[in-house]
Amino acid sequence: MKNMPARNIERMAQQDKILFKMTLEAIDYNVNAFADLVMNLFQSATAADKKAHGQGKAIYKSFPQLQDIMRSLVN
Repeated sequence: MKNMPARNIERMAQQDKILFKMTLEAIDYNVNAFADLVMNLFQSATAADKKAHGQGKAIYKSFPQLQDIMRSLVN
């Protein structure tokens, strides 16, 4: 059972193997790029929230999980 992924790779067409290898090699970059996009989205959303509701009444502050997620993305 634990060799199943290796067997599946062996059965792939050559072009699929190349794409699979490229995907694995680019995983660090892709994850970092995704984290940057999420961080930019968060910053835009919090800026809009502050503008709409004021600094002290921003709605995002009532969700501490958002801050935890952002800290995880930064680290």
